Amino acid sequence: MRSSMNYIALNQEVFHKLLCVGTGFVGDSEIGPLTDENDFHFYVNGLHANFPDIGDVDTAYTVGSVFAEEMMMGMPGESGKMSYLLLENDHYFALLIELTLGDEDEAAQGIAVIADRTQFTTEAADSISLTSLIEAMLMQHLKRMFFNDYVHEVHERLEIANDPEGMLKRVFEKC
Repeated sequence: MRSSMNYIALNQEVFHKLLCVGTGFVGDSEIGPLTDENDFHFYVNGLHANFPDIGDVDTAYTVGSVFAEEMMMGMPGESGKMSYLLLENDHYFALLIELTLGDEDEAAQGIAVIADRTQFTTEAADSISLTSLIEAMLMQHLKRMFFNDYVHEVHERLEIANDPEGMLKRVFEKC
């Protein structure tokens, strides 16, 4: 039962999807990708209706993890940890979240943000700074999780648990 709570928390609290009887979790219906100031094109889970299937993954990188005292609201609330990984193949970069509530061993996994590699020429795709791309993907994820206007709450609700490259800290500083 507990691992299903991880799945519910991931979809409700992180991706902000509604649980609808008979259909499961339903997000918003945005069609085209979002574009940021670096001209990266993103699809955000819970926002886009046509969320791409990334297919097979060639490479995975550990980004870091955050802890929240109240990852899932309720009576009582439940603490949790979100770990981030960057997945890569020839067509996409994807930010994967593994969410674990409390002291549970089994995490729920879900792709938070996808960046379309096909928007770049081969040379440009090979020269993309993974650090800047990951930071941009994290920002898109946090904007969705905290509804844009409340992204400043990241400091109140999330605590960095593991940040080997300092990417989470840099993104949190921008919030």
